[in-house]
Amino acid sequence: MRRSVSAELTSHHLHKPRLSSVGPVVHLVTGDSSTSQPVLRALQGIGYEVKWIRLGPGTVESMRKSNGLQRARAELVILDASQAPQPALSYLEALRGVDGALPVIVIASADPATRGEALRLGAEAVLDAPVDVSLLRSAAESLTPLFRGVDVVVEPYRPAFH
Repeated sequence: MRRSVSAELTSHHLHKPRLSSVGPVVHLVTGDSSTSQPVLRALQGIGYEVKWIRLGPGTVESMRKSNGLQRARAELVILDASQAPQPALSYLEALRGVDGALPVIVIASADPATRGEALRLGAEAVLDAPVDVSLLRSAAESLTPLFRGVDVVVEPYRPAFH
């Protein structure tokens, strides 16, 4: 996780340092913003930067023209195929044509054909709709850890003797 600490120095006061962080960027691709709100809040709540992309007419063509999702900006795609499976699967197929390494989580209905096609097209995970946000958070964290780049040092316990 990228963190920066800054302190402001004025002529009379030293302000406390501010800790700011920007987590991995997630593109949430769905046709309906109202169904995406729980997902958006759940991921933002644990530190992800979430950008909503409306899945509709022209989305796939627009993504192809822009050469994918600009790999440097998106580290994970969450694709909602629960209400409109065919446009979502077309989007996934086009995305795989320009970036086969970008991790994708698909939210799908119980339709085995949709689930199978999402896996065939390379989705790393297919979750049931309506999505369990704790399961989604676990899947997202396993694909794009929040604390990547942070060194954690664990030292053995040493009791203090006086």
